[in-house]
Amino acid sequence: MDSPAALMRVVSSISGALRSRMMVPSAMFSAGVFEAVVALAFLVANTPEGIFSHHGKTLVVVYYGILTAGGIVGSATASASFWVARDLEGRHATGMALLCACTLTLIPVIGLLVSLFLLKK
Repeated sequence: MDSPAALMRVVSSISGALRSRMMVPSAMFSAGVFEAVVALAFLVANTPEGIFSHHGKTLVVVYYGILTAGGIVGSATASASFWVARDLEGRHATGMALLCACTLTLIPVIGLLVSLFLLKK
């Protein structure tokens, strides 16, 4: 599966979690794994390009900070999805809070992913 199709599946599962409590653990897992994998792939495979390399060290630190936060929050969200799934009625609010935190850190990671695809074409 290519990255745009995987991204659409993750976005679909997150929107499904907003409609149904039963979808929260699977949305947490898919969003967390997607974010962690993309962030770790960027950390390992890509160096900062474009605006990041020509405007000083601060933007490079921000670039690596976004990717590190994405990897940590994504891994924590994917791991917590198993905990939330054990008692969905009692832990639904915690699961939704973690899903929101994952979504907030997923947005800059997706921005980096989209910029990579735009630079390749």
